[in-house]
Amino acid sequence: MIIGSASFLLGTVSILVPPLPTVLFYLLTTYFLNNISDRLYIYFTDNHYYQTYI
Repeated sequence: MIIGSASFLLGTVSILVPPLPTVLFYLLTTYFLNNISDRLYIYFTDNHYYQTYI
């Protein structure tokens, strides 16, 4: 949970700092937070934005 939150924070900060890879940090966030809990995974995959864009 801590690593997922930290990668989300770094991904958000990297929007303002061009050399940092934004997409990589957000993909790491998704990976870590989805593997931590089945409830969070179900919430994420049932989300309208996930179903539309992914």
